[in-house]
Amino acid sequence: MDESAEAIAYQNQISEMLSGSLTASDETDIEKEYDALLQLDADEEVAEMPVVPEHKVQAPVEAKQEEQQEEQAEEVQQATAEEEEETEEEEEEEEEEEEEEEEEAAEKQEAKKAAVVVA
Repeated sequence: MDESAEAIAYQNQISEMLSGSLTASDETDIEKEYDALLQLDADEEVAEMPVVPEHKVQAPVEAKQEEQQEEQAEEVQQATAEEEEETEEEEEEEEEEEEEEEEEAAEKQEAKKAAVVVA
């Protein structure tokens, strides 16, 4: 029967709590316990958090984009250098052809002069 009396007392205590008839002492105890639970929860969250680097960390996508941009810039520089070399080679070939044409024209003129002198 003691168990029944304890159960009834416990039920009455719960009913009093639910009905809002808590004493100031009960409220203070509840607030202290709630604060302790919050602090415990906060401590656990802090303990579970990873270590954050102090320097700026690039996201993998940003790093990849930066690398691609650098590669593209290098390719453009190489292409530009190759085009400049080709242009220089073409100019040199044109100059050589012009020189050859001038030499041929000079030889023809000399041949004509020699033909005129002989005649």
